[in-house]
Amino acid sequence: MTAVVEAAGLTKHFTLRGHGGPRLRGRGTRTVHAVDDVGFRIDGGRTLAVIGESGCGKSTVAKLLLGLLSPTSGTITVTGERRIQLVAQNPWSALNRRKTIGHALDQPLRIHRRDLDARGRAARIRQLLELTSLPAEFLDRYPADVSGGELQRVTIARALAAEPRVLVLDEPTASLDVSVKAGLVNLLCDLRDDLGLTYLLITHEIDVARLLADEVLVMYLGHVVESGDADEVFDRPAHPYTRSLLDSVPVPDPRRRRTLLPLTGDVPSAVDPPSGCRFRTRCPHAVEKCAGARPDAVDIAPGHTAACHLTA
Repeated sequence: MTAVVEAAGLTKHFTLRGHGGPRLRGRGTRTVHAVDDVGFRIDGGRTLAVIGESGCGKSTVAKLLLGLLSPTSGTITVTGERRIQLVAQNPWSALNRRKTIGHALDQPLRIHRRDLDARGRAARIRQLLELTSLPAEFLDRYPADVSGGELQRVTIARALAAEPRVLVLDEPTASLDVSVKAGLVNLLCDLRDDLGLTYLLITHEIDVARLLADEVLVMYLGHVVESGDADEVFDRPAHPYTRSLLDSVPVPDPRRRRTLLPLTGDVPSAVDPPSGCRFRTRCPHAVEKCAGARPDAVDIAPGHTAACHLTA
């Protein structure tokens, strides 16, 4: 397969200055290590899920891919024309509440499809509604007049208006009810298959990642701790952090769950991350070696790597 998106050595640091507030006053310049040396590739028509707790750097990776942030170092390569669109977590904040849904779908066409006249744009909007299973009468409605699940379908339709090759899905189901999530996940699967789309999925919802992802990237405090084929990572997690994430997911029969590996303590500050393995301050298996050099990613199985001294 041909890689549509590749990242190598991707790093993003933010600078905090002492005059930025009372907590930093007198401390000079400090650095937030949001993303450090992240690499991945996404083949055409595939989905890469980036998972981890809040603050792990996954949303920063999405912003770097979208061009909303510039990397401190490293590269992002997009094959062919850079056609990437975002589907945000909160559809209510993504749309102008004072404008109709028809207006929201017409605007990107005016920008990206200047070859279309008013009649051509109207035809394209009808196609977008059909693709996302929305009725034509929605065009005259306002965002407040439809449900959250329907509104998220509108944001997907708007993203598709620019005919992207890649969609960045930033927690696309996090604000939706469980009953609505299944329909939206099915829609995303159908669109990927029918239109040949490539997805970067940012999520903390393991169940959604299981349904959508072909490959998984597990991040902790800016570092990739495990990556590989989704089934391999989810069924045979090698890194203690990945195991803890999976252990946090409810199961139908808790009596059949394996021995839990609970997370303890708080996520350290990205301004002053731990030396060596950044997960060591919360890891139940940490040893003296973990405080030394950062562990390299090693092969656990074909296409499955983990960065842990215990697996080296």
